[in-house]
Amino acid sequence: MKKLLIIALIISCVYAINYKYVSTVPIEVVNLSNINVNELEKYLNDNRLTLLILDERTKKDIIKALNITISPDKIPDYDNYTLITNSNCIVYPKKYVYYDDDGALIYIPPANISSKSINYTKISDGVYEIKKNKLLFLYPTDLNDKKTLDILGRYIAKNNGTFAYINKAPAGYDNILVAGVGVSKVIPDENGKYCIKVAKRKIKVNYLDDEVINKKIKAIKLLSAFGINVSYIVSGDEAIKLIEKSNLNKEDLKLINQYWFKSYKNYTHTYINPEKLNYDLDIVALSYYPLIYVDKSPETFENDPTVGGYYPTLINYESGYWQLGEISENRYYYLYKGEPYWNGKANEVSKWYYKGEPVPEKENNKMNDRYKYFNHWFVKNYGYALASGCNGLFLESSNEDLVNAVLGKDGDWKLDINGKVKYLIIPGKRGFEIYNGIPILKVPTPLSEVYGVNILNITYIPPEDEEFGVYIADIRHFNTNLLFKLKNEGTCIMNFNQMVNWLKDYYENNIHLINKSIIIVKNPKNVKITLYTNKQILGNFKHLIKNNGSYIIECPKVIILR
Repeated sequence: MKKLLIIALIISCVYAINYKYVSTVPIEVVNLSNINVNELEKYLNDNRLTLLILDERTKKDIIKALNITISPDKIPDYDNYTLITNSNCIVYPKKYVYYDDDGALIYIPPANISSKSINYTKISDGVYEIKKNKLLFLYPTDLNDKKTLDILGRYIAKNNGTFAYINKAPAGYDNILVAGVGVSKVIPDENGKYCIKVAKRKIKVNYLDDEVINKKIKAIKLLSAFGINVSYIVSGDEAIKLIEKSNLNKEDLKLINQYWFKSYKNYTHTYINPEKLNYDLDIVALSYYPLIYVDKSPETFENDPTVGGYYPTLINYESGYWQLGEISENRYYYLYKGEPYWNGKANEVSKWYYKGEPVPEKENNKMNDRYKYFNHWFVKNYGYALASGCNGLFLESSNEDLVNAVLGKDGDWKLDINGKVKYLIIPGKRGFEIYNGIPILKVPTPLSEVYGVNILNITYIPPEDEEFGVYIADIRHFNTNLLFKLKNEGTCIMNFNQMVNWLKDYYENNIHLINKSIIIVKNPKNVKITLYTNKQILGNFKHLIKNNGSYIIECPKVIILR
């Protein structure tokens, strides 16, 4: 049994993006909800630097023992604070109200130190020193929170110790953000002027011609001249060809050399040599076929032509008649109640159809589990996308059947992606892991269903305290000004491939403290260290900046303290 467990750990390694730090003082984090009063006494009397963390499950006897008062006992009506959610929601301070992993709204009442606790020393807002090396945090936190690390660093240095950590943002930046632009020629739209024929139904769509897409792609490629890199999220193989063929206009590049641009810390005159401009072209496939076929009409194309030279025909209504092109096979179709046709809306209940006829209820229920029932269709779709030359795959769902099939773990049909894909993106809570050597980036889904079809939305999660931000938008709504603004504010903007490589390097990196006087960084390339100490710092550094009681050191291999 032990051997089996070891094998499983080797095959699937979850890489939490935790801070790497060193300290001259051993640090222990204790969640007060996990201990009793007797255990509390033990933690208060040992020699470690202990963080005592209050949360909503902390028992009353612990609260009483620490002389903490909590008020009020229900969610109050705060003014001028916004808790950001996926819908229009009530306003509360983020510190006190949050959503847990299951989506439940959790309220943590504001806690205060009782007047009886006259020996407690305030260290920071909501943080008190009970006695030497015993810190009480009146809100949930851990050692993966930058503000908490900075509080610890200042405290340790004040007590003649040393504390340092590797920043999650690279050297020269305060934050990081991953950016992606969706490129699709056909998008379902109730007010669309075009349609696609799916299972003999004329579905209204919005259609972008090549010229419009090409112009926008050029503008996005130009961002690389300013150190801004963006991934292209494609659905439909023609988009891949457009991205690869779209070239920057050298005359436009020359015009840019005439202007001064505001940078992170000052104004600079950017010079671009049109002959030497290189951009990191990163294409990630949301699908090979247009999503309107992938989601609504599985197994539409029985006789697939050569990969890379096919795109389903668009039907255009001009001058009073339909202009038709190739006609593909029709088998399955998912009808969504109320979906707009060219001349009306569907009145039937949402249901699956086969060759134009509604399927029996039992079969309909099986088809609703689409990633299992249509396993072959989704495997083929992603397989063709990889064969088209994409760096990565962006799964439309974190459904277990879909993920297992793509990773080659389970399913009648499954992909063999080892050595054929640089990374995967799976919808979920922001994070990073590696499965069988394949990097997996997790970001909140940018998709929503419209009439049974996945549509790419504008998704923006601002970077904060070095936790990576996310910006994804359809090419029609992609805001380059936002990226310039973030860049000017000190945010490093990466494409998906760069972000995956940065997180992988961060995980594999390490920081060591030898004899309390020598700090060694395993891989100093592009790395930034935050150091708290009252000792003299020796070493040859690219940059050393004193900032709010700390030292910011870029790309250090060895730091000697005296």
